[in-house]
Amino acid sequence: MIDRAGSTLSFGVRDWEHPAWLERFYPDDLPASWRLPYYANEFPVVLVPRQRRLAAGEAGMCVWRDEVSPGFRFYLELTSDDDRSVPTAAEAALGDHLAGYVVVDGMAHPPAGTGRPWFAARAGPGPARLWTGADAVGPCGGVGLLRLEAGAPDLRVLRGQLEHFIRCNHAGSGVLFMDAGPGAVDQAMTIAALLGVA
Repeated sequence: MIDRAGSTLSFGVRDWEHPAWLERFYPDDLPASWRLPYYANEFPVVLVPRQRRLAAGEAGMCVWRDEVSPGFRFYLELTSDDDRSVPTAAEAALGDHLAGYVVVDGMAHPPAGTGRPWFAARAGPGPARLWTGADAVGPCGGVGLLRLEAGAPDLRVLRGQLEHFIRCNHAGSGVLFMDAGPGAVDQAMTIAALLGVA
């Protein structure tokens, strides 16, 4: 059992256009251009894959900003292929909706000039370390990325993952992005509520 006093856990998904979500989350008659606002009504945050950010460009990110409520936040994936212009363009386009960056490849930190918090799996233990599962060494920062295989996860294993993230997290609270189908995210949110951290 974990000490849950003061802990909170928010959930988001890696990409609102995730294939499993297209099949089971959005209404069949929902126009594609309404998916982000629909997603943003259900979740407070999203992790934007690098490919989606590149396809949208700065103009597209401005559209995203205008489609969500004031409290909604974006985290952007960065890789070693990104240069210094990314943070400048992203911060100009998304403004206060940009919460931070998640470094998803071998970099230990993002390009210089990043004015928002960043999290990387290869960062040293501490507030910048991205949590990536129960095998991740701690302490870690307030952001995690949990990738689950297709199908229903083992609920005991999923509970263990959530408990590990809360224990590992230096603040005890955070944002967990899931790269999984809607059923797995629903199960994780239910477990978090039962643990008293949702």
